[in-house]
Amino acid sequence: MATDREDLEVKIAYLESEQDKLERALNEHHERLDKAELVIEELAKRLRDQSTKLDALDLPVDEKPPHY
Repeated sequence: MATDREDLEVKIAYLESEQDKLERALNEHHERLDKAELVIEELAKRLRDQSTKLDALDLPVDEKPPHY
């Protein structure tokens, strides 16, 4: 028959194992978030660059197309 101490030791070992799993998952999510932030920054830069290029074209905003 297991003693109270043995029961506690089993529970502690289980909790430590689960904590390790959660810590690994958290670290993995942190790395993925960092990568996603870099991608978002790059996409935002590309969007700004495209916007700047469009602004430089100086297209008329209110002009109707020739087929009207």
